[in-house]
Amino acid sequence: MGYYSTFDVYTENTSVEKHREIIKDFIDSNKNASWCLDDDGTCMDTTKWHGFEGDMKELSKKYPEVVFTCYRNGDESEDFEKYRVVNGESKSVMGSIVYPEF
Repeated sequence: MGYYSTFDVYTENTSVEKHREIIKDFIDSNKNASWCLDDDGTCMDTTKWHGFEGDMKELSKKYPEVVFTCYRNGDESEDFEKYRVVNGESKSVMGSIVYPEF
């Protein structure tokens, strides 16, 4: 069983070169990352990435000075999440669609 989602991983307070170096390291060392992330951290394809939170925490421990943000979009409507992790500490918020009044 599983649930397909897309994942996009971003870094804050890094240069473009450092970001690509970190993403390459992640792709080279994590099979789930290699299946769904392009070399810039954006999604190549949907995947079942069980435990992405733990994988992101481990990555952030290797780069404790970097703020990581992962956007996960599930294959069902209204299932999107923003996940932020720094040095193994994480926070997550679920997204929602809000329509303004006419």
